[in-house]
Amino acid sequence: MPITLIASDMDGTLLKDRDSISQFSAETIKSIQKQGISFVACTGRTLAQARGPLNEQGISCPIIALNGAQIYDENNQLLHQSTIPKEIGRELIKEIESSLCFVELITDKGIYMRTREARIESFKSYFKFSNQHIPHEQLLDSLKDLEQTFGLEYEADFDTLLDQEDLNLLKLSVFPQHSIAVLKALQRDLASRFSMVSVTSSGIGNIEINSKEGQKGAALTYFAKKFGHDLENTLTIGDNLNDISMLKVSGHSYAMANGAKETKIAAQFLAKSNKEDGVAYAILDALSRIENT
Repeated sequence: MPITLIASDMDGTLLKDRDSISQFSAETIKSIQKQGISFVACTGRTLAQARGPLNEQGISCPIIALNGAQIYDENNQLLHQSTIPKEIGRELIKEIESSLCFVELITDKGIYMRTREARIESFKSYFKFSNQHIPHEQLLDSLKDLEQTFGLEYEADFDTLLDQEDLNLLKLSVFPQHSIAVLKALQRDLASRFSMVSVTSSGIGNIEINSKEGQKGAALTYFAKKFGHDLENTLTIGDNLNDISMLKVSGHSYAMANGAKETKIAAQFLAKSNKEDGVAYAILDALSRIENT
């Protein structure tokens, strides 16, 4: 049966660098859309963070954001949302901070850390452990841009924040203060003790926590059912641990050459790296395999 739905991760997958999609990849996506194949971006980013690179290349598509916590149509209308129960969120925050890690709360009212200083230090540690050297002044300039563009906010009292009845907790992002070993030990510990949430990662320097229903596989399943797609006729492409759930539910799956070992094991096929237009070539390869069977 022909592929009717293609779902691709963004960072480390569709994006050639931190914020750009190549012309070839964009043309390939637009071409399959003209053929009647649906394309959806599945990302750990917020809607606003994801929409920017897509808009730059003129790609109009639905977005599964925050690892699956929110699903938007191509007109930015919210279709579905999955939240972390606030009491579970409070327990997780306590465990994370007692392990000397930074935690970021992503809600439907804003993105919060306790202080700006904590966010600066979390940026430093993330880039350090990702082997990316960013001069301090450049980091501060980037942070200022992000604060203005995406509404990064600060609230020292997370309990008061979570007490707001109309605020929904969508995702927790965790960053190490000093040690990747501590971060990875925390990831294993949280995954074993908090079975009611999904504990994954989008890179070596972070942990990402969502509700069980707010992970990419569950969100893609919801999306496919809502719009009449069979998951067996769906192609998924990703590079990291937060992509595994969607790779496992689809009939056709590719892991990026630059991806994590666990992701490559979960996928059926290996794509080129994100810097080599891996998404575009994976799409073309998958469609060719279908035509030749």
